[in-house]
Amino acid sequence: MEILKNTRAKIKANPISTLVGVVGGLYIARKFMPNQKWYVMGIIAIAGGIAGAMVSSAIASRKTGVTKDLVKP
Repeated sequence: MEILKNTRAKIKANPISTLVGVVGGLYIARKFMPNQKWYVMGIIAIAGGIAGAMVSSAIASRKTGVTKDLVKP
């Protein structure tokens, strides 16, 4: 259940990235899938939204992380 809680938190924290992921997932599904069933498109859109939120969260954590310049010996 911890995975679901973390995923929901990342989606809520990055709504624009989630939306971009949904649109990207739909675009890729329409472009490369010969069979366009509505439920398959929905699953791919949801997966794209989750992927967009995860990528955005990973990029944000790298930008705000501790660097060698901040750590003094």
